[in-house]
Amino acid sequence: EEQLGFYYPQSAFYQKMLQGHIFPTWNNFYYGGVSVSLDQFVSSFYPLHWVLFSLFPFVFAHHLSIVLAVMLGCWATYWFGREIGLSRTGSFVCAVTYLLGTTIGWLDIGTLAAHSFLALPVAMASLAAVKNGKSIVFYSLVGGVGLGVGLLAGFMQIMFYVCFIVFCF
Repeated sequence: EEQLGFYYPQSAFYQKMLQGHIFPTWNNFYYGGVSVSLDQFVSSFYPLHWVLFSLFPFVFAHHLSIVLAVMLGCWATYWFGREIGLSRTGSFVCAVTYLLGTTIGWLDIGTLAAHSFLALPVAMASLAAVKNGKSIVFYSLVGGVGLGVGLLAGFMQIMFYVCFIVFCF
């Protein structure tokens, strides 16, 4: 499966480079060699991954990154539900639906999809908060950070859809 044949080897390469104090710019083990910034599977420029892969074994760091993104995505979906006027129960159902509909399937694949799907509810909740008259500067920054996480750690095709949906909202 992709996990064993691709994602784990990419994560192991990334961790080896970080532990050797070499900034990973080129992975010569992937096909004939590929720029790490273009592989879209380890998210080399994402600061959280620098920390996780520097401190923990690569399998644990890989899955911890995914779990953190899924948990934050569920929290942001709950927050979005509250901002658009749903009750606590409705917001909880919204968050669970988000979990079951998008991110739970990514728990066993790759970090990039989980972080891509994290960006959508953060950006949507931030826009809803601004629409509700809350601090435009603060919530614009929060939404921007959410989109930045998706762009640094996410899958570019998914991020295109996220930006399109946010624009339509």
